[in-house]
Amino acid sequence: FSGLPETLFEVISNPIDVSAFSQLTIAFDFAFAAQDGANHDMFQVLISDDCGQSWVVRKSLYADINLATASNSSSPFIPNGDSEWKHEEVTIPSNFLRAVLWVNFY
Repeated sequence: FSGLPETLFEVISNPIDVSAFSQLTIAFDFAFAAQDGANHDMFQVLISDDCGQSWVVRKSLYADINLATASNSSSPFIPNGDSEWKHEEVTIPSNFLRAVLWVNFY
């Protein structure tokens, strides 16, 4: 996956009924390599309980701090094995487990 500079991408879930949960963790795996040393890419996990009118950041990963899983690449990055993937988990606060939840990967 490769995008033009300054392009924003997001994936927003359909509404998820979370009312039956007393605790909830979202787990995901990711792989990332910057295309140059001055990369400003960022990945965030946000949640909403008001139809996406407002979002709360639950996890932020930054290219120059904790997003990279492999060395910089001058071509589009394709992970080469399990070592170039990371696993993250995001705990959802109990006050968001009342009814319906939206998750935004941004």
